[in-house]
Amino acid sequence: MQSCKSVSSINWQANDFDENIVLKISKKFKISYFLSQILVARGIDISEIDNFLNPKIKNNLPNPSLLSNVSLAANIIYQSIIQKKKITIFGDYDVDGATSSAILKKFFSEINICVDIYIPDRVTEGYGPNKNAFKKIKDNGCDIIITVDCGAASHDVVEYAKEINLDVIIIDHHIGHKINPDAAAVINPNSYNEAFPHKNLCAAGVVFLFIVELNKKLRDNLFYTNIKEPVIFNYIDLVALGTICDVMKLDNLNRSFVYQGLKLINKKLNIGINSLISKAQITDKLTSYHLGYLIGPRINAGGRIGSSYLGSKLLSSNCRDESFIIATQLDEYNIERKRIESEATNQAFDFISKHHIYNSEKPIILAYSYNWHEGIIGIVASRVKEFYNKPTIIITFNKDNIGKASCRSIDGIDFGKLIIDGCNNNFLLNGGGHAMAGGFTINYDKLESIYDYWCNNVGCDVARLTSNITKKYDCAISLDNISLELIHEINKLEPYGVGNPKPKFLIKDVRIVNFKYIGKNSDHISLILSCKSNFKSISHSAVIFNIKGKPIESIITSNNKNLSIDIIATININIWNDKQNIQIIIDDIISK
Repeated sequence: MQSCKSVSSINWQANDFDENIVLKISKKFKISYFLSQILVARGIDISEIDNFLNPKIKNNLPNPSLLSNVSLAANIIYQSIIQKKKITIFGDYDVDGATSSAILKKFFSEINICVDIYIPDRVTEGYGPNKNAFKKIKDNGCDIIITVDCGAASHDVVEYAKEINLDVIIIDHHIGHKINPDAAAVINPNSYNEAFPHKNLCAAGVVFLFIVELNKKLRDNLFYTNIKEPVIFNYIDLVALGTICDVMKLDNLNRSFVYQGLKLINKKLNIGINSLISKAQITDKLTSYHLGYLIGPRINAGGRIGSSYLGSKLLSSNCRDESFIIATQLDEYNIERKRIESEATNQAFDFISKHHIYNSEKPIILAYSYNWHEGIIGIVASRVKEFYNKPTIIITFNKDNIGKASCRSIDGIDFGKLIIDGCNNNFLLNGGGHAMAGGFTINYDKLESIYDYWCNNVGCDVARLTSNITKKYDCAISLDNISLELIHEINKLEPYGVGNPKPKFLIKDVRIVNFKYIGKNSDHISLILSCKSNFKSISHSAVIFNIKGKPIESIITSNNKNLSIDIIATININIWNDKQNIQIIIDDIISK
């Protein structure tokens, strides 16, 4: 396996591949050698190529009834519909919660069932079900609540719901405790000892499985005799949006959700999504990048610093005027979110650099404040984690010394399990999450204890995982190989995301013709790269993001035009004035 060390102290290794298989796949599927090589190097078997390049939901969708309690929940809701009971959807305030709520709302609307959506306020109510909210919902005449993207750890609130004669169905995907809440039904692929193999579904994906089963129940009981059956496939755009924004691994099922969902999104069927596309000024074909970095943050901005219900209301709306108004609000919230996030991030780095207990030498990075907005600490945690490449906890405390924390992890450290363990050992008031992200509530006087406990538990693992960082690139390519046609061919690998990142290439022997700092704070550099091929000079534009203070900056700015460098980069198409241009995005420079 080829390996090379970079100026960023990363050991870059080429993915292994069998050239005979590459040639066989290239010929059989009529694809380029480079695309075939990437597929083989990523371990895609020849029998899986067709499904990978053209993933169909019907080929990957499991029988929903194989997930525990899906059939039970479908029967409960069917009976509730027949008995005309009032149903309320209780969702989380992020994109996954908004998409999950919107899927259910749209389905019930299409079968002429009026349901309410309740999204708790992040600051005043916090994450997940709470007793006050359930009391309000009950007082409003509700008989049954369906929680989405939350509820897996809400034992006490579910007990309270039983006391006030309110049935609860939980649809979640977060790591569960050993005992589920005593709800009417709990649907969660990550419940303790759950045998369902599809653990990587976001809540919107789990809701989709439930809708498939409920729709079948209605059909089998002749519910659609006098009413048109909904086209369930039309909800896949929302599943795709939830999957990308909740950073789910793109295994076969999730890949088919996102691949087919993007097709729907580009057909402009969802009025709410279209309004956000307009506000984000996206004019080209939407990809997973647009969902994760342009559409998702605007939806999240409502739950972070604005009105938590706006995302679900937008995505379930059938009114263009209403959608435009909400999209405008969310766009304004997103601008404000960026401002306060930038301030908090700078303060977090300052805290880490100056604090004697919670410092950057520890295996877990931690920073806290009494002034940070609760809605942006998750983004701050992501920024800090990316910089230090260590598990990170960002906490904001209130005047009563109760802290709300957001956590981000690295591969190999399961923060979801750490948080559950912290709850079980009475360090935390509550909490939960995934392997890579989570959140918890804590009393200030417990902070140092849980921090030491976690550092002792994972210190050796973090040291091992971060001492010799190894990353993979897909294959080597020369600058003169890069063309618009090649990029279009390689992008048959889309959608990109966790488990299927955008391909990285080793590009050898390039020279920097010129460069300039760009961006509001001059944090990025734009370059022209060149090489000689058959005595011709080939050049392409390139960019390096967030370069300030990194070792790579001094090499780029050395002004040595005779210096030949090898780079690790992705290749992209940049559209400007309706013209497609090649853009190389540099990740790293190889040491020579």
